[in-house]
Amino acid sequence: MALLSAAVLLLGCKGDVTTKNEGKEKLTIFTAASLNEVIKELSMAFQETNEVDIKLNLASSGTLARQIEQGAGADVYLSANLMWVRYLQELGRISENGLMEIAKNELVFIAPIDSELSSITFDQEIDISQFLKNNRLAIGDPAHVPAGIYGMQALQNLGWNEQAAGQLIYMTDVRAALTLVELGEAPLGIVYKTDAMKSEKVKIIGQIPSVFHDEIRIMAGQLSEKHLATEFIEFLSTDRAKGILSSFGFIL
Repeated sequence: MALLSAAVLLLGCKGDVTTKNEGKEKLTIFTAASLNEVIKELSMAFQETNEVDIKLNLASSGTLARQIEQGAGADVYLSANLMWVRYLQELGRISENGLMEIAKNELVFIAPIDSELSSITFDQEIDISQFLKNNRLAIGDPAHVPAGIYGMQALQNLGWNEQAAGQLIYMTDVRAALTLVELGEAPLGIVYKTDAMKSEKVKIIGQIPSVFHDEIRIMAGQLSEKHLATEFIEFLSTDRAKGILSSFGFIL
């Protein structure tokens, strides 16, 4: 991790990251918040064979897509949802040739590590209120957070959306939902499995069967004509990149 501190610099509270070296070519990558740790490892691996300063902008996939739509300068876009990638394609920002799936993810219910709740059953005959009681369920805002979109699909397909309607708390991104459960301010949350695996403060009480939501595809889209953007997209398909993604729990 010493290499990480020497190679990148955190800027501000929005999650921007940039390398400290001056005079090198620049590469700006807009990245879904759920890819926070893995994109830093991928960036460092890419820098081992490329003289480049990398700046990362971390937020929900939808927030990033809106920023790109409004003219924010980005060379590569990593999204946790195909819908937002297609949205940018319709705007002419990403070509079909500049698009690639790099991994898949899974969706889980989590609870604080000391919760008495140990498991949850995904059955349309079950009322989710028996798990929630009078408490809240933390979930990404489905208006722009992919994990929230997938989570709402699951709730709707299970018939739980109306039962939980008054107890849902929408968060700015999936990491915010995770944090709320970590703090014990919500007894249940819906997040990606890769996020839950990294936390020592929550436990997975159930993996949502994929039949209840769309496939969770991690997409990479090239936004600029920079040769480094092309090379980074190509790098994501290498064995080195796949090994990093797999080490963080992503499905290849």
